[in-house]
Amino acid sequence: MDILLLIIRAVFVAVLIVAGLAKLLDPRAARQAMRTFGVPRFLSGFAAVVTPITELAVGVLLIPAGVAEIGIQGALILFLVFALLVALTYARGVQGSCQCFGNLHAAAIG
Repeated sequence: MDILLLIIRAVFVAVLIVAGLAKLLDPRAARQAMRTFGVPRFLSGFAAVVTPITELAVGVLLIPAGVAEIGIQGALILFLVFALLVALTYARGVQGSCQCFGNLHAAAIG
């Protein structure tokens, strides 16, 4: 069971680190994604920086076993907020791309 939990943590670390770095490397796409998700234009730049930094921080917190529980809680909050934003955006009928991984991978919201 310990190896399974380690693998799950490693997958989440990889997802969060890649997503955070990709957003930081493509700030234009990150700002556009924030606007697509309904963030007001004047806050989209701020959100496009804070989101990837938060993803990176949570990813790093998942690595050491001593603070992994804090990382798990942070990841849960991030994923719940993301799921809520996707659901609200989809319900509004907004067409666009999530840019979750910057230029590495962009998919239609849905």
